[in-house]
Amino acid sequence: MSQPQVNPLTARRAMVAASAGNIVEWYDWSVYATFAFYFSRQFFPGGTASTALISTFAVFAVGFIARPLGSVTLGRITDRAGRKTSLAISVTIVAMASVLIGVAPTAATIGTWAAVWLVAMRLAQGIALGAETSAAVSFMTESAPHGRRGVLVSLYSATVSLGTLLGAFFALILTSVLTEDQMRNFGWRIPFLLGGVLGLIALLVRRQAVETLQAEHAGIAHPVRTLWTQHRRLAIETVVLGAAVALPFFVTVTGFPAIVELLGANTSEAFGANILGLVVYGVLTMVFGALSDRIGRRPVLLTGSMASLALCIPGVALLWDPTDSWRVYLAQLLVVVPLSAMSATVSVSLMERYPPALRGSAYGLFWALSMAIFGGTGPMIATWLAQRSITFTMTPYFMIGFAGASVVALRMKETAFDPLRQ
Repeated sequence: MSQPQVNPLTARRAMVAASAGNIVEWYDWSVYATFAFYFSRQFFPGGTASTALISTFAVFAVGFIARPLGSVTLGRITDRAGRKTSLAISVTIVAMASVLIGVAPTAATIGTWAAVWLVAMRLAQGIALGAETSAAVSFMTESAPHGRRGVLVSLYSATVSLGTLLGAFFALILTSVLTEDQMRNFGWRIPFLLGGVLGLIALLVRRQAVETLQAEHAGIAHPVRTLWTQHRRLAIETVVLGAAVALPFFVTVTGFPAIVELLGANTSEAFGANILGLVVYGVLTMVFGALSDRIGRRPVLLTGSMASLALCIPGVALLWDPTDSWRVYLAQLLVVVPLSAMSATVSVSLMERYPPALRGSAYGLFWALSMAIFGGTGPMIATWLAQRSITFTMTPYFMIGFAGASVVALRMKETAFDPLRQ
């Protein structure tokens, strides 16, 4: 197979469109975890602060549970109507749900219906993000020139961190300007409302992109069944690699500020370390993506997973005493540096092996299942453990995921230097 020529202008527009929307969607998604510490008692007023936070993170997990549903429903649109249509729908849903969380009445106003409102909005965002991942990665992979797929598709992971970073940045500003009471009363609403404005801008940008799905590849009757019967190993590898990335990212990156605050860290230091970690993660993701174009996906992925396996114990151990700021910062860096190598190569190495007609719904479903099972429940479990001062118990889960990723990296076919599968 020969690699089709890609127009540079078309490629740039595709990368901007996918990146802009992805930043907004992950900003809207992550501010929930970032600001959960401030609004949890308003939706779950019973019990202690830690039990309210656990309940709030349970709703965070509910959003992940909805992602497989989105990958099946909107994922079919990705494979049939096109990547561009699916991307426009997903960013609209996420932005609207973010605004509705920003104006949500609390339990003091409507009682338990406040929690129902919160769950409904997170379900909507989960459905949208279930399609966003596969649509965005497909769109980027199919738009990237041969020899640059690694660095350009790594933009997806970099913009995930940029969207999360944007939420952490606003958290740092708001917590510096507003008092804790003001944050609990109205400050937490501001970033959700801003997400609606950013979503409108991203939608306008995405409308300018050029569709990449070719008519002859537009969907098959049973994509998930086809993947499982004809490409079962690829489906399993998608779940394993997704788990190895999701668990550390959503526990020790997205949920990092709330968890270390619960353990006793200073609020500003928790957000400061998180911002530093996200900056490092975003930059290194691009560096490792470019490196994978030169030396291959397998060496970069294997190095990242093995380094994560070696560093997860000292990283978690540092959080036993988060009152020392250097421990908080170092713990965050020990997570994000090797994780960025994994994140840079996971999506592109999988997408290069998927047939075009299976990249939306089939890839999306198995990736979303991994995110739901391992990523969505991670912050809730970590918070429950932190409440009981047994944070170290999370370590075996990290180690199993990294070990599994290492095995997959050793066995997977190198695709960096081959034409994109058509």
